[in-house]
Amino acid sequence: MLFRSEAAARDAAGNRDQTPARRTWSVRAADTTPPDTPLPGGPADGSIVTTPNATFAVGTTEPGSRTTCTLDGSALPCSAGPLVLTGLAPGTHVLTATSTDAAGNTDATAATRIWTVPVPAAALERRGSTLSLKVRDARRLALVVSTGKRPGKVKVYAGKRLVKTLSLDRSTTTRVVDVTTFASPWSGKVRIVVASKRRAVRVEGVAAPTR
Repeated sequence: MLFRSEAAARDAAGNRDQTPARRTWSVRAADTTPPDTPLPGGPADGSIVTTPNATFAVGTTEPGSRTTCTLDGSALPCSAGPLVLTGLAPGTHVLTATSTDAAGNTDATAATRIWTVPVPAAALERRGSTLSLKVRDARRLALVVSTGKRPGKVKVYAGKRLVKTLSLDRSTTTRVVDVTTFASPWSGKVRIVVASKRRAVRVEGVAAPTR
């Protein structure tokens, strides 16, 4: 908004200053718009990855804004630019990023990314060989599997319930295979049993996302 003022003196005889002092100034409206916080890169939201490392790019729509991050609920030092995470533990991870501009406006909708790193598992070589893993509050279940030229089958149990029989005959490289989705968070023992004779099956990892 633009403002103008003028001041002129008048003496006792009534003579008025013909060149009054003038001033013009403007007042900017208060900045109440918060910045946005883009978070490109890294694993896709809700994905299961086979590496404990991830690289993101923390951004802000207002240059000069301060950025803050959390990883799994704990403060994580970060600034606008690359954010490299290494050696992540198996399990589900939650990364958030928020920016605050110079006027103190904070992004009310933090950028969030959720992904899961599988638990490494031992090889299952013989019929009846079993891999067991206790999980807590699992929402999904997936296997990271790798097979050779003569792949076989595995049966996957959640507790005593058979949830899926997987035929791995089309897999020649490591891949993530979805097994099941739980209607509500599930806790218990997962068992993976080789169900084929003289056929090599290798389970490289077990993922049980909790979100």
